[in-house]
Amino acid sequence: MDEWASALEAKSDQINAIDLIGGPQTFTIESVSHGTPEQPMNIHLVESPDKAYRPSRTMRRFMAKTWGWPPTTWAGKRLTVYRNPKTRFGKDEVGGIEISHVSDISAPMTFVLPGAKGARPKSWTAQPLVESVPEVPSDVIETATKAHAEGNLEAYKQWLVENNAPQHIIQAVNEIGSK
Repeated sequence: MDEWASALEAKSDQINAIDLIGGPQTFTIESVSHGTPEQPMNIHLVESPDKAYRPSRTMRRFMAKTWGWPPTTWAGKRLTVYRNPKTRFGKDEVGGIEISHVSDISAPMTFVLPGAKGARPKSWTAQPLVESVPEVPSDVIETATKAHAEGNLEAYKQWLVENNAPQHIIQAVNEIGSK
């Protein structure tokens, strides 16, 4: 999200289509919990701890087809959502949230899902979410390897955490420790 997109966000405890007017956003699923009868699923997102994603029935079916069931297995998976201004609620085009890309698939997946009451089924395609992996500097690898050999890897990891090292750096150091 760009630095100004928050100025467009709706005040709510959920992600709304208007929140995506600045463009698509990619999120990591932290957990899934039960909601209300009207919105039966709360998808809690790492990047948006104060707002749940409450997908439409079609998007719930989309995720179930893509990742399987039950939704409690979706934690850690990533998805890109966007605002589709053509989404209908009843007879009105009100805009809605749709999913374009998902993690944990290697090729596009296309399937037909039923639409809203009285609407014809529609073909949906889940595109693989391909994200670049940030590079780990060679000095971090050298230091972690040396610390591991000397039995000081935990202290080095603690120092990285205290100095706000990016998650991919900490993960790389953890991998060195597991070798």
